[in-house]
Amino acid sequence: MLEAQRYSNVVLSCHVASFALGPSHTTILSTVRLLAPTYAAHTGRSAQQRAEIISAIHEELADFG
Repeated sequence: MLEAQRYSNVVLSCHVASFALGPSHTTILSTVRLLAPTYAAHTGRSAQQRAEIISAIHEELADFG
C-alpha cells in the first residue's frame, strides 16, 4: 500500500485469492464496490447536490410519462 501511495492520493487495497483456473469477475466487482464510496467521499457535497438535482429532474420527467 505504501508503494501505491507514491502514485496516488487514494489507494484501494484489494486482496484476491482464486482457486479457479480462469480469471474471476469477483476482482473487478470488488474494486468497483470499493471505488464507488471512495469517489463519493472524494467529490464531496457538490456531487451529492448534483445527484439530488438529477434525481428531482428524473422524478419530474416520470410524471409526464
